[in-house]
Formats: sequence, structure tokens, C-alpha cells
Amino acid sequence: MDTDLRVAVTAYHVAFTTGDAPTAFELLSERCKDSVDMGAFGEESLALADRHGTTPRLTSYDADSGSDRASVTASFRSPRIALRAEPWVRELGAWHRDVC
Repeated sequence: MDTDLRVAVTAYHVAFTTGDAPTAFELLSERCKDSVDMGAFGEESLALADRHGTTPRLTSYDADSGSDRASVTASFRSPRIALRAEPWVRELGAWHRDVC
């Protein structure tokens, strides 16, 4: 199991759903950073934080990973988040979410 990938997946989803858009943004791939509107990204993150008001907890996790690409299936609760084959890429030695 790639612990760094699991930590990155958890960090991204915790940051995004608790209103910490800058941290979540830094966990996006460079390709996605170039295509994401930071204002809208931040507003969506804050809206999720206002709506749920809790930190999600990882309840299941499975990853199919190679050296630089991974596909993650995971579940969080409070709020409920279900990931199915979410793409991640390793850039400069760290994992980044590759959903734009």
C-alpha cells in the first residue's frame, strides 16, 4: 500500500470539504491547477464547509497504483463522500488529484 497516496487523498478531501481551498488547490495536479477557476473552487469549498460543518473520516480505501499514476476508490463519512476510480498522479515525488 502506498501510504503517501492515502495521506494525500485524505488531505485533499478533508481540506476541500472543510473550506481550506488553498490546501486543497495545492493537492491538485499541475494540469488541473491550470484549468481550475480558483474563485469558484474556493466558493465551492466554503459552501461544503458551511453545509456540513464536520471533518470527513475515511472509512474505506483501495488504490490501484503504478509508479506515477493511481486510481483510488474510497469512502468518507460525515459528510458522505464516495470516490470511484478517482485519478491521481505523482508529480515531483508527491501525489496530486488529477480531476479537472
